[in-house]
Amino acid sequence: MILRSGARYLSSVSRRWRRKWQDSSVLNSDMSNAPGASSGDDACATTDMPDSVGENPDRPTSVPLWQPELWVQLRGSADWRDLEAGAPYRVSRDAAARIVADAVSNGISSRFLGPVPPSEVAMLGDDAREGLVARGLNARQRAVLELLASDARSHDISSCRIYAHEGVTQFALHLRGRYPYFIGSEYAPEAEAAARIWPVLVVDITRSGFPDESFDFVLSNDVLEHVPNLDAAFKDTARILKPSGRLIATFPFHWRSETTQVHAIVEDGQLKHLFPPEYHGNPVDPDGGSLVFQIPGWDVLARCREAGFRDAWMSFCSSSLAGITARDVSGIFVLEAER
Repeated sequence: MILRSGARYLSSVSRRWRRKWQDSSVLNSDMSNAPGASSGDDACATTDMPDSVGENPDRPTSVPLWQPELWVQLRGSADWRDLEAGAPYRVSRDAAARIVADAVSNGISSRFLGPVPPSEVAMLGDDAREGLVARGLNARQRAVLELLASDARSHDISSCRIYAHEGVTQFALHLRGRYPYFIGSEYAPEAEAAARIWPVLVVDITRSGFPDESFDFVLSNDVLEHVPNLDAAFKDTARILKPSGRLIATFPFHWRSETTQVHAIVEDGQLKHLFPPEYHGNPVDPDGGSLVFQIPGWDVLARCREAGFRDAWMSFCSSSLAGITARDVSGIFVLEAER
């Protein structure tokens, strides 16, 4: 049983959220709802947490009123401000901390992973987005998989084609073990690194070389911030997706900013830093890491549409049941773009 996230809302979202959460009843889940479901004509819609695969005997059967079960499609910064104003306690740091405590104590229930007991859940460090780990996957990785699992096309493992921007990680292993037509790649510009990870594919995602309309899904976990030409990456991704195919991606996201913050550029073949260089972890080059070229803002949605996607939105995923949360807010921002 979970809290029903209710009907849709537009400009009246703040008033309706306040009224809704004054009702302390806990309702049965509508199993037909799932994160990432179409919101029709609404600018922003909420959906229930999907049914989990199996049952976790260690998991409570109800969720206290404070706990966020939010799977919300945000079409722009105004939708986020409405959500934040309507129920600030549900997107707060305090809510995030409680989700962590609940997941570590009781385990999680995941649509993709199934029931995960508390013995297989751990909090590493102080950032739940990266450190709330279940079966080797952190919160942002599991948010991507929950959204993938909510799409009916992913259930047909005998035909579903998935491409991920990683091939040597635990995330890739989970997908490779389930989907026979999964492909994962890494970026390794140096011949030595490419040879070391062979036979994993080495791909430049701005010009992948895959045939048009090859995949049902493209999955990307904190990769796009490292791409010098983000628009070229979006354009190539739209090209290789089938009609109605979907990009599901995480990256460090400036949810307070309308525009992308550019940290570095390549100009006339030369790397130019606009901010002090920042590097993130890189499984292919653990010592060197990956340079951050940009931190996207809300303009990333328009850039997806300009690159050839029919639609794009940010999904805000916050779940005590699935153990999905972050540090500064209670959920993970996930880009979804549909071809």
